[in-house]
Amino acid sequence: MEMTTEEIKALQTELGVTADGIIGPNTRAAAQDRVNNLRMGQDIDPNIFSVTGTTGLVRGSDVTEEEVDEPFTESECACPMCSCFNTIYTRWEKFTPQLPLEKVLVKCINEIN
Repeated sequence: MEMTTEEIKALQTELGVTADGIIGPNTRAAAQDRVNNLRMGQDIDPNIFSVTGTTGLVRGSDVTEEEVDEPFTESECACPMCSCFNTIYTRWEKFTPQLPLEKVLVKCINEIN
């Protein structure tokens, strides 16, 4: 499937989902719903069929890997999950593994950095 970001956005608009230029679960579900509700003789954008077969997050063919990498920034949201993510570095620095498995995981994660 070769679609540019603008083509993906146009398709997302046609499907009635947020036009962010990234094919993900919402775009796939809307495309599958459109396919499931096809009537005999009805015209449909052939890209819709392609979208239903994708997995993960699919960006336009005009997006390079350098453009995809975004640095981590803290969320301004105060919900428990965002608060947890916002403090992950501090909590990781203070984490002391107790179990043998935790010790192995900490060692492996630290070697990545």
